[in-house]
Amino acid sequence: MKRSLKSVIALVSLMLVYILLASLDVYTTMGLIVFPVLSIPLAICLIKDKLTSGVDFIFNIAIIMGIYLMTYSVQSVVVYLISVCVPAYAAAFFYKKKVPLPNIIMYVSVSMTLAVFIYFAGMKAVGIDYEKGFILLIDQVKTVYFQLLISMEQSVSTQEILQQSMMKEVITLITDTIKQVYPALILIMAMAFTTIQIIFLNSTKMSSLKPLFNFKLSKIAVLVLFIAMMVALLSEDTNSIWVVVALNVLFVLQNLMQVMGIISISVLLKRATIHKGLKVLGYIVLFMLLVTPTSVLMMLGCFDTIFNYRKA
Repeated sequence: MKRSLKSVIALVSLMLVYILLASLDVYTTMGLIVFPVLSIPLAICLIKDKLTSGVDFIFNIAIIMGIYLMTYSVQSVVVYLISVCVPAYAAAFFYKKKVPLPNIIMYVSVSMTLAVFIYFAGMKAVGIDYEKGFILLIDQVKTVYFQLLISMEQSVSTQEILQQSMMKEVITLITDTIKQVYPALILIMAMAFTTIQIIFLNSTKMSSLKPLFNFKLSKIAVLVLFIAMMVALLSEDTNSIWVVVALNVLFVLQNLMQVMGIISISVLLKRATIHKGLKVLGYIVLFMLLVTPTSVLMMLGCFDTIFNYRKA
């Protein structure tokens, strides 16, 4: 009986926390991708069956009503459903199906991303275009950089002015690319915060994270990465649908290959029977590769995917 009472108190407390977060204007569009972290307590309750079928419905209805009474905003309710309920229920479902950890991260991330795009499409239908707002924000950032360079041109030499002109071209190229990989950015961010969610959930079960380090991409991913790179580099029309798709695929796979590169180096250093000093040096080199914008990690990830030298 005491255990049941404690469980009820814990659920009511969790319910109140989710409702009170609404009073702090937490459930906004800007935080959509970050909120899988907020879904962790709800996911734990679902995984441990503290919220059985039917009870979870009442639980969420109470939260939705509380959020609406706090904000009088349907948008806040929708953000809660997408950013907390979707990742929580998706993670709980795949955990109970005993799906491997890397696959859970992939499936939950994709579910989250699809929900976000459906939300954006719905908001666009009622006159709120978040993609256009993102593009305007990037243009504002570019304008700030350009104004800074223009202010510096008054006190620099002709050679430095030419260098600044090249910098403007590079900034324009980067900002234009960021605009085009908008969907891929959302997916990558969803994967990053979903990974945090899944690792935390796994730690509550006292399970090993070894499956994450045994993760291996298909060799086809390297071929797709190469094709996307060729399409992006060789196409003359940078605004064509094929180039935009290629850039998004390239951005996602490039990040995944970098993760594979990090995993492969970490595993090899852990398994290596060398002096501890050399291992420390290896981890320092890995850290330098992480903070330095190079393609070394991506290349290592590609080699690991093709040759599987980790024996994953």
